[in-house]
Amino acid sequence: MEEIVKKRKLVCLSVFFYLLVSTDPLPVAQELAQLYAPRSPMSQLPERYHVTKENPEPPKLYFAFPHLNKALYKYAEEYDLTRYIRCDPKVPSPATLFSVAGHLSKHVDYGLNVAFPFLNTADCTSIIVLYDNYTMNNKQLIEEDEEDVIEMVQEALGYDKLVRPKWYFDVHDPWQPGDEEDDEDTNQVGPFLFIVSTRR
Repeated sequence: MEEIVKKRKLVCLSVFFYLLVSTDPLPVAQELAQLYAPRSPMSQLPERYHVTKENPEPPKLYFAFPHLNKALYKYAEEYDLTRYIRCDPKVPSPATLFSVAGHLSKHVDYGLNVAFPFLNTADCTSIIVLYDNYTMNNKQLIEEDEEDVIEMVQEALGYDKLVRPKWYFDVHDPWQPGDEEDDEDTNQVGPFLFIVSTRR
């Protein structure tokens, strides 16, 4: 039994790693996207997810850019940041994402991190985080300065101006379809039909 569990974990890790380094889109069933729509990325943070005295432990959400594989790996190559997996020197390692985030942080003079979104509805497999709903009170800049950081990241990565940060639920969010929660957010961006985005 333990051997079966180990094999299942290995398969899951293999699939997840493939998604991290793949530049090909992976379609997601329409039914799955609809079921998990309440966990789709959002353009604005609803009040019920703000951390307050009355609501001290809401679900964690990241205000972040989607990790668009081709753009990030191109940036990594330009600045010699690419790290490769040991068994195949042609395949970039996920560690490359953290190298890019660190380099970008220095470039824009603002601390950026890497995190992983709720994969059932996200438009990417990893994200470049500015802050989350637990740290926004300390890390969120005034609107003008935040917009400067966003524009610098867009320019550095070659992102289209339409590719902007959104609010992503955390990959470890325990929510499941059927859980009670108001999901009628007018600012919701999803549901998405692709986990991996190759847009530039």
